[in-house]
Amino acid sequence: MRIHLLNLSLFALLAGPAAAQFTFDPGVNYAVGDRPGGVAALDIDNDGDLDLAATADNPDRVVLFLNNGSGVFANAGSFATGAGTGAEELAAGDLDGDGDADLAVVLQNSNRLRVWLNQGGSFTAGAMAVIGLESRGLDIGDHDDDGDLDLTVANRDSNTANVLTNNGSATFSVTTLTAGDEPRAAAFSDIDSDGDLDVAVTNHDARTVSVFRNTGGSFALLTTLSSGPNVRPEGITGADLNMDGLGDFAVASNDPSVVQIYLSQGASFTGPNNYATGGIGSGDVAAADFDCDGDLDLATSNKDSNNLSVMANNGAGAFGTPAIVATGTVPEVIIAAQLDGQNGPDLVTANQLGNNMTVVMNQSCSGGGVVLTVQGSCPGPMGFVASGATPGGRVIYLRAFGTGSAVIPAGNPCAGTVLGLDNSAAVAASVTAGPGGNALVNVNVPAAACGRIFVQVLDVATCRTSNVAGI
Repeated sequence: MRIHLLNLSLFALLAGPAAAQFTFDPGVNYAVGDRPGGVAALDIDNDGDLDLAATADNPDRVVLFLNNGSGVFANAGSFATGAGTGAEELAAGDLDGDGDADLAVVLQNSNRLRVWLNQGGSFTAGAMAVIGLESRGLDIGDHDDDGDLDLTVANRDSNTANVLTNNGSATFSVTTLTAGDEPRAAAFSDIDSDGDLDVAVTNHDARTVSVFRNTGGSFALLTTLSSGPNVRPEGITGADLNMDGLGDFAVASNDPSVVQIYLSQGASFTGPNNYATGGIGSGDVAAADFDCDGDLDLATSNKDSNNLSVMANNGAGAFGTPAIVATGTVPEVIIAAQLDGQNGPDLVTANQLGNNMTVVMNQSCSGGGVVLTVQGSCPGPMGFVASGATPGGRVIYLRAFGTGSAVIPAGNPCAGTVLGLDNSAAVAASVTAGPGGNALVNVNVPAAACGRIFVQVLDVATCRTSNVAGI
């Protein structure tokens, strides 16, 4: 899942984070079912940590996995998507504006996208939208800056992409964009920093990337980027990779397996700059700050070598030698999400022929967990105690109206860090930890906030985050 978060401008006042080396635990496989085609992270049960949802065949369904808070998952059942529907990729976000995370699922065999609404941890079928043929490469973001989440998806057999604009209650109007030959994925990114999200689509057989500029919710082809004569683009993600305020694109390509970087100049792009992934058959890509140094790194799934690659960003949109971690068989989709609340964003792959998903926990920003403890009761005086932070370091208290997986945007310290809060996340307080790594904020909480506010702590020196606590 790729969530686009409004800029947390107060972060610009704070000191930057320290760098760390990549350290990942060996992957842990969880059985999903036949041919999982997608995976997403969301807080299913509203307990403050991110759970997982994955699609499976025979029967077509979405399988749910609950997190115990430390990145260990238990199968929590499934819901059917309909016989023969072909549930593939999925995205998570609060689509109906009720404060919890819903699911949008591509039903590949029926040329539909359907929403399942989260109703207190169970899911109810919602609206359905007609999309193109053999859809894949789903992305989520607020393309028209109206406060609700929209979607975009590529249609392999239609040579098109769709933009699905949310009316605020999880029903969608659908726009069709003409792409190149055999599109594989679509992604949002604000390439011109005008406040709305533009769209790029990878065209596998045409060896191109189509970029569509968004002007007030209307999309028009801006440019067609060449991938080169020997490279076939597949997965794509949009992110500000060189921290200049403009949204760029990273493309997972194969023949050979590289990540191709296209850096936005506002109305044009430089690139592609190619970086070998060290795997075979790189098919999907995710961006996050895996080493907590303030810029966005990249991870790819490599379906023919059964592994994933993680590549460090030097801050200017250039990438280093990949770290390789084994996965299950044929990892098709990769996502980044902070599953244990600390140590940097973790990784999950959906493994099509392994019939499982692989969870890879990140220890790159480790050094002990940050723990948030709440004292007192609401309403009235309450104390928010952070322990395990960097002694003498800056500690940021964040508050939001819901849990989720918002990402600290580029240009801020700890950019790319995945929070346990939703897109309403904002800075509530900034304090300095004491010699023992503890910090305290006291607040007289009004009755209107009771049961409505969630709090998380960020240790700026290491980019570690705490557990999420509800008021």
